[in-house]
Amino acid sequence: MAQVGDLTVRAAELESPRGGSYEAGDDAELMLAIVNGSQEDDALVGVDGEGFGDVEIESSGTATTVGSESGGAADSGEIEVPADGAVFIDGDDASITLSDLDEPLTVGQYLELTLTFENAGDVTLQVTVATPDDVQDRGEAFDFHHEEEGAEEGAE
Repeated sequence: MAQVGDLTVRAAELESPRGGSYEAGDDAELMLAIVNGSQEDDALVGVDGEGFGDVEIESSGTATTVGSESGGAADSGEIEVPADGAVFIDGDDASITLSDLDEPLTVGQYLELTLTFENAGDVTLQVTVATPDDVQDRGEAFDFHHEEEGAEEGAE
């Protein structure tokens, strides 16, 4: 959760990846809720950060993609946040896609993102990769108690 002016950003996370992790070059959906406690409308006008190539902001069928050489950025798309209201960015009426991830990401890892609002300004928060809704198959677990051969002999 983060706050800037009269806006509160809640439940910000990257959608749980299919297969348990994102690979470099994958796209990740940003999911969040924005609550506006002001008497004036506002708008999410930018998403900035490192770790991805482009950002696509889509609202009511209009998509805008903007790239940045120093990281991902979106400067011309926007999502309206009504006065005394809330917006849920969940891929239905509005979506934010971080495309071309620089490195693999798995559950619990995060990207630091700065959200820019037209009136309220900037807020920076760490956005983690969400936990999957159902059980994911995993590989063999690492044995932390494994000792090298002969290690017990030297302990005598």
